[in-house]
Amino acid sequence: MPLLPGMQPGNLSTLPAFLSSAVAAEVESLDQIHRILEQYIVVLASASPRRLDIIGTACDCCCLPTSKEEEIAESKKEEWRNDSPATYVMQLSAVKASDVSDKIFKASQSGDSSLDSLLTFTQNDCAVSDLLKFRNGIVVVAADTTVCVMPAEDDATPGVILDKPLTEDRAKSTLKQLSGNAHATLTGVSCMLLKRISSDGRLGVGANVFPTFCARSNVIFKPLTDTLIDAYVATGLPLDKAGAYGIQHDVGLAGGEFDLIERLDGSFLNVMGFPLGQFAKEAKAALPPQGVGKLAEAATG
Repeated sequence: MPLLPGMQPGNLSTLPAFLSSAVAAEVESLDQIHRILEQYIVVLASASPRRLDIIGTACDCCCLPTSKEEEIAESKKEEWRNDSPATYVMQLSAVKASDVSDKIFKASQSGDSSLDSLLTFTQNDCAVSDLLKFRNGIVVVAADTTVCVMPAEDDATPGVILDKPLTEDRAKSTLKQLSGNAHATLTGVSCMLLKRISSDGRLGVGANVFPTFCARSNVIFKPLTDTLIDAYVATGLPLDKAGAYGIQHDVGLAGGEFDLIERLDGSFLNVMGFPLGQFAKEAKAALPPQGVGKLAEAATG
């Protein structure tokens, strides 16, 4: 479930101040992207509550996490890592989007009950199959975020990717590595559209809405004392987060409890897990307002 249950798309008044400020600063015309996305059913290929909170400011959506990443051979992941961190996150986000898109397409071919069993909304009880008859299709959004130490402003150079820590010792080690130093947060974003191709809600095969992109933010940490690191890790908050920290926990940038970050260059939302501003620009260009049903009419006519 999201951190902010009951939040209405486009309504920033229910958000914490740090998040509403970031969305307002980074997203040009939130109402416009909301009007575009409400023509579709949006599916987030993630279980991340942070991503759901961010994209939930622009639309109501369903969540369908994917485990496809776990099935990728380690040799293939290592190949992507060695190419560049940007390649790594873009490839992983593309795999996630494709996997969820395939699942939705197969379920739609099996009938309404299969689709409704697969997808449920986070904020209302409407059946997906019923709503789909009045939408242009289903948009699948996937993202993958990593933190890495790499040369400044050079996304194409191999860097040291800091994996999500699964233990307290690993989290402490990662935070000590980041202490007093600069790092980059990279998020790959992929988006696929399954068009509604008939009046009864039948879907076509998924296709890319726009080319997968990578957003980058540069972060400089303050020198962290062992006492601060121990206190932060003891909360359990750093576990399973890229770079062993959440930007929403920083006292200066988000009013959190821990003094972590000296400087941020780039998108706050990207560091939190989803670069909504860049996504909105790409989606506006690829999914211009056409009126509910127009895409489907064009596809069938």
